[in-house]
Amino acid sequence: MSWKDDHRAHKEETGLSWSEYHDRWFVHRNDIDDLTEQMQAIEELLEATKNTYERMHREVFEANIMEDYDDE
Repeated sequence: MSWKDDHRAHKEETGLSWSEYHDRWFVHRNDIDDLTEQMQAIEELLEATKNTYERMHREVFEANIMEDYDDE
């Protein structure tokens, strides 16, 4: 069996041509590698953003405590 035989029923449900179906439902290995690299970069950025947020949150908390202390 070919890949077309394996996917024929789903392709017919979509109403797409084979070319359109292949472009829409199949992913090339190089594309997966690129997406994996992009996801790793996003995860690193998210971690850095989270760390910055936590640091800033702590600094604001400390500033609020100092302000309350000065008022007394």
